[in-house]
Amino acid sequence: MRWRVGLAEIPLHDQDRALVDLDLGLFGVFDGVGQFARSGEAARTAAEVISEACRSTSLSPMDALVAGCESADRVIRQRSLGATTATVARVLGDQLVYVSVGDSRLYLQEDETSELVQMTVDEGEGRILFNALGEGDERPGASVAPQRGSLPLRPGSKLLLATDGITGDYPPDLLSAQDLASALESDDPQVAAGQLVKMARKHDDKTALVVYFA
Repeated sequence: MRWRVGLAEIPLHDQDRALVDLDLGLFGVFDGVGQFARSGEAARTAAEVISEACRSTSLSPMDALVAGCESADRVIRQRSLGATTATVARVLGDQLVYVSVGDSRLYLQEDETSELVQMTVDEGEGRILFNALGEGDERPGASVAPQRGSLPLRPGSKLLLATDGITGDYPPDLLSAQDLASALESDDPQVAAGQLVKMARKHDDKTALVVYFA
């Protein structure tokens, strides 16, 4: 499976981070929780720790993603960095494995005739998060990354990873899947990502990561 990648960012508060590792086929978006002064560092740390975990050859790809999230959770707490969301996907041939923590989202469009479908569930309501990396001590004995899955890919599939600066929390900031899909009509993933940050209405950091498969 071959892919083309587009990434667009508006760092209003410098709390978002994106992860693109073409060697690993690894893609992610991270949104530091705004109430914490060092949440941008939390987002960057999560991206670095998860990427390193995925370089391990002793774990399955899914186990590596989960272990990366759990390690990032511990490091963020140890360094008192606050908290961050994390939505990360890894491409393995014609399959994609993913984990999601918080309310950054993963969307998949199977082909040009299919609808854009939200594959993750927001672990929160509006601006209130129920789960984030850095808050693992509040869930003793439970994985910080219970939301995970595997998806088939095919030529023509399109993937979107977005922080809530793109998708919004409440009307009139909310963008529907149909709104987001309209940006993906472009044949160029970079143009699509740029369109997504332009159409986003929320006053926040905005990160859109788009991957087209062929």
